[in-house]
Amino acid sequence: MSYNVNIVNVSLDEMSSVIRNILAEELKKVGEYLKPEIKEDEGLEQYLTRKQVCKILDVSTTTLFLWNKSKILVNHKVRRRVYYKKEDVFNLHNPKNLA
Repeated sequence: MSYNVNIVNVSLDEMSSVIRNILAEELKKVGEYLKPEIKEDEGLEQYLTRKQVCKILDVSTTTLFLWNKSKILVNHKVRRRVYYKKEDVFNLHNPKNLA
């Protein structure tokens, strides 16, 4: 087995710049991957926070967790935050509105 080794004389500033550029590109890729699941045409005004849902439905966060797990009321995550569709919450709050 033979290896080719190339030694290049690079200044510390140049190496720092290369590393910074590579990190910026990789962070941009991660940012694209972590973009919100909520579609652009569906603004956050159509969603409620966990706290708002607990107040409207008069339930605990544990109940919301269990409902999400059993698909009774599914949450939508935007980065690390949890939201619920207003329509789903109000349909659950007023079951007679369901078809």
